[in-house]
Amino acid sequence: MAKRNLTLFKKTTVEPEVIEEEEMDAPDQGMDVDDLLGDEPPDYSEAKPLSANEAKRLADLEDVITHAVKNFYDLGCALREIQQRRLYRTTHETFADYCKEMWEVARSRAYQMIDAVQVVDYIKEVSQNLSTIVDKTRAIPQWVPRNEGQARVLLPFKDDPVAIRNIVAEAVQTAPDGKMTASHLKKTAKRLHLEKVADTIQKRQRQVNSAPKISEDFRRAFNAFLDAINIERANEYKHTDQKEVIRHVTIILEALEAEL
Repeated sequence: MAKRNLTLFKKTTVEPEVIEEEEMDAPDQGMDVDDLLGDEPPDYSEAKPLSANEAKRLADLEDVITHAVKNFYDLGCALREIQQRRLYRTTHETFADYCKEMWEVARSRAYQMIDAVQVVDYIKEVSQNLSTIVDKTRAIPQWVPRNEGQARVLLPFKDDPVAIRNIVAEAVQTAPDGKMTASHLKKTAKRLHLEKVADTIQKRQRQVNSAPKISEDFRRAFNAFLDAINIERANEYKHTDQKEVIRHVTIILEALEAEL
């Protein structure tokens, strides 16, 4: 089987600043591909041969992959169909083997491309169903990611249509010179998320301050603690590790539970 080393499979994209390596504080990003597939590959020793239509479809999809030099969406769609329909089954035992031998790409990289396609599809669906969303103060522009880097920025929010709409709307409106980049999209997502966190903290502070029975010392200490957490979040935990913040909050909870 001939091997092909396509540029689009590489992480070098149109935008050199595509995505920084640090993780963004955001909704659940879901399970890793390895977790979904497990350690043991399925047994395809008795896999059903491809039908004539399936063989033709596989050839067509592989032709798409070969020529989708600048179109990450078409490439991801082709990979997704090959994986979902197991069109690789007559020549390879697993999808991972197929990707590695046929395209010289790791399974994780192939699934990144597939995930990027799912994000684009999701954004299209969200933009079509905005009328069903309660918060209609901001309309989502008719925009979809134009490269994989932009799509991956939005992947953590795939289960939050309101967040996606707000991020995209804000990013489009504030894009420098009207040019959308993955870097700008990520900065917008971080800023909006931090604003949401700050608003939540302020609401909790107001609740505590209006409590019928609470000492002034406790009120000041509680507000100072929440302010400190908010400052660390705004600084992306450069001075205090996020795990330490969570550990200290857990210590307080454990101490209170011990008194019950």
